[in-house]
Amino acid sequence: MRYLLLFLLFLLFTKTSFCQQGKFIKGRILDSQTNGVPYASVYNNGFYGCISDSMGYFKLWANPNDSILISSIGFESFGFKAEKYFDKSFFVLKNKTFLLDSLIILPSKNVRHIVPISRRLKNMQYVYNYNFEEGVLVFDNKLENKYLESITIVLGFKGNPVIPFRINVYSLNIKGIPDHILNTKMVSIVPNEQMKKYKVDFTEQNIKLPKNGFCISIELLNNSINHKKLGKNYTPKIGFVNKTSNIRIIRTDYLPNWGIFKSGNMTLGFGIEVLETKN
Repeated sequence: MRYLLLFLLFLLFTKTSFCQQGKFIKGRILDSQTNGVPYASVYNNGFYGCISDSMGYFKLWANPNDSILISSIGFESFGFKAEKYFDKSFFVLKNKTFLLDSLIILPSKNVRHIVPISRRLKNMQYVYNYNFEEGVLVFDNKLENKYLESITIVLGFKGNPVIPFRINVYSLNIKGIPDHILNTKMVSIVPNEQMKKYKVDFTEQNIKLPKNGFCISIELLNNSINHKKLGKNYTPKIGFVNKTSNIRIIRTDYLPNWGIFKSGNMTLGFGIEVLETKN
């Protein structure tokens, strides 16, 4: 009788464990017109998960009780429990309506505050086998409440096919960690093999820089369907600078929380231009 009871408990435990096993959520992210949503971000339990490809396809490993969130600039986020969508093939995002403030450039104060890129840029090559988003935390009172005009960064890519980057601008939470994305349109760059400057215009996005600081990041769009393994001969090339007051920050699909580099003095090299405006 004792052995029978132990056997039944074993079967119950095995069945419960089996039911709790994870599996891939995979399918295509669509807009309301059934077009694929490229490079949408898929989060698992609030952490960095994966990115859809240029046609909106993705796959992400999850356990039944995991909370999944799909987000993309210009769309409302879509959240769900993993177990309810293991067998789904399509995930539809609703378009978001942006109420943008109109900008009036002040003729008497048409001031451009420029944070220049250093000429002493260092080439940072990544040999990670995973996706990443690298950025800097910027705390500068001179930029407070001004509108972002442009961002200039230095990028390259060694090897083919080239993986594009996305530029993101975030507000910060009370802990100084990137929180809400401020972009209203996706900005992506497909770099050349040689490192060069890329200047991106943000004027039409009406991004007002927060008074408590902000984050500028570059995200490698190494999607979850055609995921490429990075290495010595296949790697992004990013311009970095030494000894700045900005704080380097990074997250990856293996280290999904934002992490601050507490050692070293290299940060992403960037330049920004801002405008004095009023509504």
